[in-house]
Amino acid sequence: MVWCCNTGQSVCADILVISLRPTRVDISNKLLWRSMGIAFSDTDGRLDPIRTMIDHGDDEMSRDKSLLQMLLWILCRLADLLASKQRVAPSTTSPASTVSGHTWISSVSWSEVNSDVDNLYDASRPLLHPDTIVEPEDAVPDGPTSTCWFLSSTLALAAIYLHMTKIPLLSSMPSGPFAAMSTSPSSAPDWISAYRKLHHQMTSHAKQIVSIALGSPPVAVKLHLLQPLYVAGRCLTEIHDQDELLLFLGLMEKELGMATGYRVQDLLREWGRPMPSQRSELDRELSDLSSVEA
Repeated sequence: MVWCCNTGQSVCADILVISLRPTRVDISNKLLWRSMGIAFSDTDGRLDPIRTMIDHGDDEMSRDKSLLQMLLWILCRLADLLASKQRVAPSTTSPASTVSGHTWISSVSWSEVNSDVDNLYDASRPLLHPDTIVEPEDAVPDGPTSTCWFLSSTLALAAIYLHMTKIPLLSSMPSGPFAAMSTSPSSAPDWISAYRKLHHQMTSHAKQIVSIALGSPPVAVKLHLLQPLYVAGRCLTEIHDQDELLLFLGLMEKELGMATGYRVQDLLREWGRPMPSQRSELDRELSDLSSVEA
């Protein structure tokens, strides 16, 4: 479990999103969540970010804390969704419906969670916009990552987890919403176009996570970056993006004493890049990357 030290609340992002296990938290107990400062619609019981923000008025600390509380509720919903609690058999028209034993997430359930995330982002967009953004000198499309700074560590952490939430949500998109991403004017979906759009969205969220990490957030935030950076790293396909992340993970281990090597090896394996045979070899490679950056 990840503890958000500056608000005294828990944000179980690494367990919820990565372990793919259902939570033991009752997300339907609205009384419990309302006591944590979250507002829900009186008509359909859906999360109401705007009302939540208004309820906290000008108390910035309380408002920022409520933002993380809302994220926690959404993460619990997402965890239950990914843990197959609300899955349905694929339709006969689905391109993957012939895969034996495979089940798909309900489009309705997925759309509700996705809508909650988007509504929360829209309601908190001014808060989650970095205070400073520095573009690299050789900024080009798909080039080096920009650097984002937040004055509030709470909002920096909230932005990181919001972007991280979107990645597994997009990767588990049901066939219906996925087909709708196609730009084909004909009745037949253009699957290549849909895959390209999906990859672009996931990569965009991944780069946002890395850019916030590069903004030298305080230690209270850095301590919670390992799993978000791992999730982000799985979406990166460009070598310079991968090297940038490897360098940052190596610096995290040296500066904070965190064990990041196992995630470095996981990412190298996923990227199909050579695996160092010994830990000392991995350290040398990270040192070489650091020298190149300098």
